[in-house]
Amino acid sequence: MRAKRLLKKRKINVDYYDVVKKTILDLYPLRTDKSKTFKYFNRHLFADQRLRSLTENTNEDNLNEKFELRKGEVNHTIAYQVRMEVLQYIMHDDSFIYAQNIIVLGENNYTDNHILSGYEPKTVSIETIDLITELIRNYKEDYPKTNLCEYLTDDDNKKFYDENSLILRKDDIWWLKVFNIAYEVFDYLRVNTETPSEAYSYVQELDSGDELLDSTVKEVICYLAEKHHFEITKKKSIMLNILSGWLKNNYIKPAETDVTTNNLEEDITEYEGGQDFVFDCSQQTKGLLLLFDALGVNEDNTKKSELAKLIQLFTGKNLRNIQNRMKIDFDRPKDVSDLKLLSAAFRETFPAISKRIDNDFKPDK
Repeated sequence: MRAKRLLKKRKINVDYYDVVKKTILDLYPLRTDKSKTFKYFNRHLFADQRLRSLTENTNEDNLNEKFELRKGEVNHTIAYQVRMEVLQYIMHDDSFIYAQNIIVLGENNYTDNHILSGYEPKTVSIETIDLITELIRNYKEDYPKTNLCEYLTDDDNKKFYDENSLILRKDDIWWLKVFNIAYEVFDYLRVNTETPSEAYSYVQELDSGDELLDSTVKEVICYLAEKHHFEITKKKSIMLNILSGWLKNNYIKPAETDVTTNNLEEDITEYEGGQDFVFDCSQQTKGLLLLFDALGVNEDNTKKSELAKLIQLFTGKNLRNIQNRMKIDFDRPKDVSDLKLLSAAFRETFPAISKRIDNDFKPDK
């Protein structure tokens, strides 16, 4: 299991969670560089051995009281325990092989190395860097990048880019931003969300100010979620499959999707025990506007800003996102899809609103 995910899962069991989390996140960009990893440990995580070395080479009795920590260095009183806790969260993630071995071997610049009892260092060879790099790539943790070509070495990314670049006519900087955001969001979803609804809502909240970019990012996340099966649990795989299906239904033409409603319903039942679909910001906004209008409150007699504030009180969504989703655009497949969902949702309780959606809000009107 990835260190990041495992740390999140066992958060309550970590005595020095903030320190351990910071250490692991600091080590992430250093994983392919043994020298930088070793330097980081000696600078931040071996204060106890640094003090021990000073104690062995001086006669001062009160050296412990005078000992000064370097900026960012973990306190010598907890350094050993922090190293041990870090080890527990990276030892099953071989992309951290250099860090694992440093802890197990006790490698530092201050005292003699001592192998931890009960642990064995992992084998390192000339191929280790390539193996770490490939593992990071499979984990989809190889972001952010500064060059678009690095993303296009992935076959799925290359295929998506080739199919869309001529149509969208955007430069490499724009495309690089798309992939950087998509990978970051996808990583967040795998670590921090537990249900398809939660993941879907998070994706729906994306708002860079560039609607085309946001839509393209969601399409990238869609195929990342569909195709990613590397070292993940069955439950997480189901969650990603459901997320991909929902994104396809909203952002990809129906002819291009191979995920049926029945399949999604089966997956939802298996994953969440039949938990109902949760409306996203756009659907909540339009639904409340329809309810307000049925009560005689609309933009003809009430400021748009006031309606948006009221919607925010009900939904807790970002005010700017709400304002951007108040207009219905029939040239936008997402808006048409939203109206169909709302019509179905209102049909039993508010049949008049459902009928109005079906009759008055048709794309050809």
